Amino acid sequence: MKRVIFDCDGVLVESKNSYDLAIEEVLRHVFKPLNSINGISFKEIERLRLTGLYNIEWDTTFALAMFIFSQLSKEQARAVLENLKENESIGRFKPLDSSKVVRTFNEFVMELKGDPIGDAENYTRRLCSQNGTLRELEEFINILGRPNDPNRSHLVKIFDALYYGNSLYTKVYGDHPPFDFKNGFIENEKTLVKKGVLNDIWKLFGTKFFLLTGRSRVGTEYVLKNIAEFFDFENSIFIEDIIRSKPKEASKVKKPSPIPLLNLANEPGTMYIGDSAEDLIMCLKAKKTFRRLYFIGVTGAKTSPRRMEEFFMSSRADVVVNSVNDLARVFKSIKGGEIF
Repeated sequence: MKRVIFDCDGVLVESKNSYDLAIEEVLRHVFKPLNSINGISFKEIERLRLTGLYNIEWDTTFALAMFIFSQLSKEQARAVLENLKENESIGRFKPLDSSKVVRTFNEFVMELKGDPIGDAENYTRRLCSQNGTLRELEEFINILGRPNDPNRSHLVKIFDALYYGNSLYTKVYGDHPPFDFKNGFIENEKTLVKKGVLNDIWKLFGTKFFLLTGRSRVGTEYVLKNIAEFFDFENSIFIEDIIRSKPKEASKVKKPSPIPLLNLANEPGTMYIGDSAEDLIMCLKAKKTFRRLYFIGVTGAKTSPRRMEEFFMSSRADVVVNSVNDLARVFKSIKGGEIF
């Protein structure tokens, strides 16, 4: 192998206390009249990610918003819309029935086949038609905006304001956030990889590492600032930036599309290190074109590491490790022809 490509979240960075909290806060903001969103937790977020469709957190948030809206009565739906338009809560309602939400969520996940935005919307459209809230759904989507056009999506801007905070949001958008949030949830993130481990791997390969991540370059550089010297940022791929600048290219670059990985792969051999279902699916797709491509799955940062380990092993990952810090030993063993 001559090239090592890293995913960021869950591999180099612990982001459960940033992205997941941002998703939760966006939903709380959007559905303020409901008091709380019973039945939607980190567990449901993880279930969406296991479909292999939800690498972009904007899409995850939109899908969950669609699902929750599908559970509303007409009165609740109208209250949510009025709150979004007037920015004040209209009435207060009992929380949703958590047992019903959990049961229906299983049906929702089964409907997600290939389009993270369209599939979620189609499911919700069908239920809202039965509930008599289809007209309200159209208005809801119009207010939020779909995340595949992030520059026009109110939902995306709320998410990014919460995630980035004022300063980084302005750096990404060149504009002020929709509300004041000084310290974004990105401040909760911490690097998982030890500098010494990266140095040991660098000695084996003698070249900088690449990044292929759903993040923006601004967010990635910010959180990796202490280990930035090991990465080739100029030639790495930041999917959020591509979607923001070229919305029509979104389906071509979102994981598990193999196109970005194939653009980075190196002929003598490439290793991609990821932590998710879509990372592995992307590699398996790319391997049909580029055979000398290998996948290492990292499980330790997951809510259910054991379930992720079983998924990787049953889905033909080349190597599975608990932590990114195991990689130096793994690479040394492979290079030395050892069985570890």
